[in-house]
Amino acid sequence: MADWEAPGTFDPRPPTTAARLRDDSLVYGRLWTSDPAGRLIPDLAVAVPTRSGGVLSVRLRSGLRWSDGSPLTPADAAASLREQGLAAEAVDSRTLRVTADSRAVAAAFIAPAQPDGRVASGPFRLASADATALRFERNPHYHGHPPYLATVVELISASHDAMIESAQAGEVDYLPHLGPADLATSFGPLRLDVTRSEREEVLVPQGLGISTAAALSAATDRQALADQQFGGRAAATGPPPQALLASFLLPAGGVQVSLQTVCDDPLRLAEAGQLATEWQPLGVRATVTCAPIARLTAAPTAPRVALYSVLAGQAPPGAIPLLRWPGVRAISPALHGFTANDTVGTDLWDVADWWLQ
Repeated sequence: MADWEAPGTFDPRPPTTAARLRDDSLVYGRLWTSDPAGRLIPDLAVAVPTRSGGVLSVRLRSGLRWSDGSPLTPADAAASLREQGLAAEAVDSRTLRVTADSRAVAAAFIAPAQPDGRVASGPFRLASADATALRFERNPHYHGHPPYLATVVELISASHDAMIESAQAGEVDYLPHLGPADLATSFGPLRLDVTRSEREEVLVPQGLGISTAAALSAATDRQALADQQFGGRAAATGPPPQALLASFLLPAGGVQVSLQTVCDDPLRLAEAGQLATEWQPLGVRATVTCAPIARLTAAPTAPRVALYSVLAGQAPPGAIPLLRWPGVRAISPALHGFTANDTVGTDLWDVADWWLQ
């Protein structure tokens, strides 16, 4: 497969990105996850338990091991869940107790204390990585159900356009990181798969006052963004523009903000430019720059507004929702029966039959 955005890290703690979540799903298992129909199915757990008194009593499969062969214990699972914001504790050698909703647990990965992808609980482990490619190899200890593929190679292209060119040249079987603007693109032998809305476009104010952040939201014409930048295929997720409210919330004389978005993404740069234009009459002077996605999701060194997409439900605290847009993928017919899974924002790589020719 190919992408123009590297995961940057294999730390599964939110906030995350689509690229990180997809690669995390290769190397980290979950206690249970969602199938394409939204049903919860067990992974590292024996079954999906019924919640009682707000608590889930989770029994792990017997003999679970990390990819390096060491035992994967309830204490390991509980520690990983706590790192991702869930209350969990080990009960005995096979059981842990989780105080959370089962849907929240389905989104959490079981990762080691030092998560780098090389020690895995999922169907693959990271074997090697450089600036051009990530190589994942089958995890022989994946609870007795190894994936059909022995290897997954993820090419990291220099840009979105370079990723498209690699697909058109027949170098990849799967492109997961596409958007509405790619619907008119020819991908040679790859077929397009368009699924229900899964990505959410957000603004993330960092270091700005609450009033200024609220003013930016009120000054934004979400429907215009959907129509002009996403060809009408995105759904606005927020109120219509409220110019009077924005003017009331802004300080006298307006405000200067730094608006950052992802580099090598023409759509995001055009979107940021449209936002800056919309805000200007109301006294917001936005300077548009770009940065790698890993820098956008990290703590900033100066006040800014970050513009990027997250999977629905994965926005960081304080994010301003703009719109949702459909998931678009290009898939080789060789991936027989491959089913995209929007419910967790990625695809279930560990179901072997999906890969059979």
